[in-house]
Amino acid sequence: MWLTDVAIKRPVFITMFFLALIVLGYRSVTLMPVDLYPKVDIPIITVTTTYAGAGPEEIETLVTKPIEDQVGTINKIDEVMSVSRDSISAVIVKFLLEADLDVAAADVRDKIDLARPNLPDDADDPVISKLDFGAMPVITMGITSDTMDIRSVKTLVEQNIEDRFSKLSGVGNVDVTGGDTREIQIYADQDRLKAYGITIEELRQIINMANLNIAGGDLKHGKKENYIKVLGEFDSVEEIKNLRITKKKQDVNYSIKLSDIADVIDGSAERDAITRLDTVDSVGVTVKKQADANTLKVVELIKKELEAVQKDYPQLKIKISDDQSTFIKQSLESLREELIVGGLLAMLVVFLFLHDFRSTVIIAFALPTSMMSTFIILNAAGQTLNMMSLMGLALSTGILIDDSIVVLENIHRHLKMGKTPAQAALDGRSEIGLAAIAITLVDVVVYLPIAFMRGIVGRFFFSFGLTVASATLFSLLVSFTLTPMLASLWFKQEKKKKIQELWFELKEEILGKLKDILPPDKLNSITSLVDVKFLDEATLQARLKGLHFNDKEILMLTDYLKQVKEVEYEDEKSDGLFSDTGKKLAGAFDSFYDGLDNIYRGVLGRVLKIRWLVVLIGMGSLVVAIKFIAPFLGFEFMSSTDKGIVTVKMELPSDANVDETDRFIKEIESRINNKKDFPELISMFTTVGAETGSFVGGGEQGPQYATVTLDFGEKHTRKRDTKEIGKIIGDKLLDIPYKIIISYPSSVGGSGTEAPVQVEITGSKFQMDAIIELSEKVKHIVETTEGTQSVDTSWKDGKPETRVVMDRMKMSSHGISVGTIGSIIRTSIEGNTDIKYREFGEEYDIRLRLKEKDRKDPSQIAGIYLGQVDGKPISIKDIGTLKTLPAPNKIEHSNKQRKIVISAELAKGYPLGNVKRAIEERLAKELTVPSGITVKFGGEGERMVESFQYMVEALVLAIVLVYMVMAALFESYLNPFIIMFALPQAMVGGLLALFITGRTLNIMSMIGIIMLVGLVGKNAILLIDYTNTLRERGMKRDDAIKEAGPTRLRPILMTTIAMIFGMIPIALGLGSGSEMRGPMSIAVIGGLLLSTLLTLLVIPVLYAQFDDLMNFLGRIKKGILRT
Repeated sequence: MWLTDVAIKRPVFITMFFLALIVLGYRSVTLMPVDLYPKVDIPIITVTTTYAGAGPEEIETLVTKPIEDQVGTINKIDEVMSVSRDSISAVIVKFLLEADLDVAAADVRDKIDLARPNLPDDADDPVISKLDFGAMPVITMGITSDTMDIRSVKTLVEQNIEDRFSKLSGVGNVDVTGGDTREIQIYADQDRLKAYGITIEELRQIINMANLNIAGGDLKHGKKENYIKVLGEFDSVEEIKNLRITKKKQDVNYSIKLSDIADVIDGSAERDAITRLDTVDSVGVTVKKQADANTLKVVELIKKELEAVQKDYPQLKIKISDDQSTFIKQSLESLREELIVGGLLAMLVVFLFLHDFRSTVIIAFALPTSMMSTFIILNAAGQTLNMMSLMGLALSTGILIDDSIVVLENIHRHLKMGKTPAQAALDGRSEIGLAAIAITLVDVVVYLPIAFMRGIVGRFFFSFGLTVASATLFSLLVSFTLTPMLASLWFKQEKKKKIQELWFELKEEILGKLKDILPPDKLNSITSLVDVKFLDEATLQARLKGLHFNDKEILMLTDYLKQVKEVEYEDEKSDGLFSDTGKKLAGAFDSFYDGLDNIYRGVLGRVLKIRWLVVLIGMGSLVVAIKFIAPFLGFEFMSSTDKGIVTVKMELPSDANVDETDRFIKEIESRINNKKDFPELISMFTTVGAETGSFVGGGEQGPQYATVTLDFGEKHTRKRDTKEIGKIIGDKLLDIPYKIIISYPSSVGGSGTEAPVQVEITGSKFQMDAIIELSEKVKHIVETTEGTQSVDTSWKDGKPETRVVMDRMKMSSHGISVGTIGSIIRTSIEGNTDIKYREFGEEYDIRLRLKEKDRKDPSQIAGIYLGQVDGKPISIKDIGTLKTLPAPNKIEHSNKQRKIVISAELAKGYPLGNVKRAIEERLAKELTVPSGITVKFGGEGERMVESFQYMVEALVLAIVLVYMVMAALFESYLNPFIIMFALPQAMVGGLLALFITGRTLNIMSMIGIIMLVGLVGKNAILLIDYTNTLRERGMKRDDAIKEAGPTRLRPILMTTIAMIFGMIPIALGLGSGSEMRGPMSIAVIGGLLLSTLLTLLVIPVLYAQFDDLMNFLGRIKKGILRT
């Protein structure tokens, strides 16, 4: 081929070309963002609206429903979810994957503009944001001080430190939690307000009007102009206390100070969240990266800035509690090590088979050249350097050297014909050019369906498929250019020429003596022995006997071929590349291989006599695997990864406040913070009252919730895994009287806090009683199903809701509106913070509300002062009544239907698929679902079913494409069909390997099984292709089969073992994150092992069977034509 010819004639050009690819590849690597997983764009838009003081049902009716009605009409929507809870509405709009996220955001924004007039006037404007899983927290730290109080620490962080992190390149957002926030508090006395005839709403207006800076306009005088400004904002807290309030009561004017009717305190706002690091009260700082930013670089910049902050503020104590870059570094470093070790092991296999240092080095060049070139494609495609792309390279180690192995073997064969290295390189490459292209395309067409699978799983594996397909194509380019070019320069002809010249002289002499007594097929059979080295006499005679030579012919040929053997041995001995020990090892290996070759020849001869039995065994193995192995395999979406993190979540009754929740979580901290029981513990980060969930607005939020996040470090530094540690923690907390949920964040994407088992019950709002009753039954089923733990429900009682039921007739007679009453109640209880206090450029809330003694019990709402009518004070009790009812903690919707979710964690050793199947069977048997209500799996279980469906589609498409490529190669519809029979054996091997190693069938192991379609097909191609070649030379079919199998045994074993050894480091699963990628390599190794053993027997037998069938059909056709 012209490309090979150019490469051989212009070695400098080819060398510079590949050096350029390596340089560009290295540059691409430095430019690519680094992350744990590929960036997957999931078009999700969230709409968050705050309506302070409103309960979940009020939020659902007044805020959530109008927004849902509008956004639900947008095109390409997959699902509209929502969560309505105290004061907050979160609507999550999930679009179809093909939707453009920016367009979707614009559409949502337009619809929210239409919905805004229907929302309450005092509700905040809806906040629209894109939910980007790439813009997740990368580092969390706790900041405290021995010399400063926690309020001063938080003030310092917010005013001086937060902005420093925000300005760093790649940082998207900085959240500051915990600590105390300065607040000017005005606590009005109810009795004094009533005595002076001032409502709290009037007091709010008085304070507000006294705290204004008002522009007075421009004063023009002569040629000058002055700007007039009235300064009225408070200068100090003391000024607020001394604010004069003038009031007329019973025709008497009086003036009092604000401090006469209220306590004015320069204090701290009531905490709605508490954070602690290692049991010390601290200010939590969480830094999120931008979606396209390089996680490792962003964290590096943050840590560098952190050092500067610590230097500038030595009084602060800063400790990092969570660093996402650590696990990413560990996982990627483990993959790099596995890739390097796998490559070295593959090269060792090649050297063991070839005994030639030059050939091994030439083949080794295919690895770095193909891999570095692949990074050019990945960078151009906008991919990140992540676990999936590196895993693709690691798993394709054997594939990348496959082409070069086949090429070098053929070049060696042409060298033995007496050709010069340059001519042998050209002819050897050209002779198998089309076959090599087809074999490479077999790999490529397998990975393309993986790269373009539907659904989220397709987006996730796009990087993997693109990596392997690109690397494989570059390896083909290397085999066409770099490999033959190096072979033409490095291979030597002098010593080999003596062997070949002697061989051809011997061959001519043999043919001259035998041409009159041997048929053509026997003469052609002799030429195949040219590749034989170090054969012992018995093996040589057995092989000749297998080719149907008689005793006289065998004796004569043995004498001649022994001479060749001796010359070859002397030639090998004269090559200074081997030490004496190396020569002995090479000789031992060749003796072992020759023995294996003899065994294979004998077995192959026997199985050709029992063809139908072999076919039945080969095909029956798949039936056995499906019937007796697959049912015992675990099924799950993705193997859990031990990240070293355990989370302990606690839930108190809905009426618990932050302080009460904090009291119990401190007890949990004290039990865990024990080096004797937990020597692995590195850090403990506690949050009380903050949201705990993977979806915005979808987690549990409120003062009754608390979470302790425990970091136990890398898995190789401890003897126990996180689930063992979690079990011990759970045992220590059994006497805690409230609900405890222990989980192990490890999911792909998101925060990883979502429970794996989720059963959703949805229905109309008017069926809520039936939905609640049904959810209790579902919860019982989930709780009593083996393999579940920490079962929870999303429908919980919230804070008791005290409703003020107004008498409209009395309201009208007293001239008081609902709006006025609502405003007075909200200011009295929750407080009003519309008024601000400014000092030194900073702004602080001024909170006005009643004293605690006037608002410590719901019954006191009845006594809230509303003003005077006809000189008599009016309170809530005069125009309305109080009614206290239970209220839900939150209300969830799915496509406008109310939804309750029953969730659960998995016990150790129980895969999701098996637990899901057990729950589904019990739901179908024990549950009667009313009309209009649906019960289905959601979350990870739903994704698992969807992903397996897409993978089956990819598997079928890969098989079809492989058939088409092979049909084009062989110019035959039948031969590819024979080759496809290698697939069942590969699948059996993959399933058997997963079963033996205790791994599950998940999306990673499924990818491994899809990979086998291309890998095992190539071995069958080598057998069928050479069998056809021998038959074209005049050899009988069975003789061609018996000769093709042993002749192709060496390259088949060499490439297969090289692939297996290249994947062994990944299969062993010793590094961080290896739990996820291990099943893929285990499935491939098992499939390669069994399919190689069975393919060497089943494929030759099937070839003979189908050949007989075609001959039979041919005879029938001739008979029909004759008639």
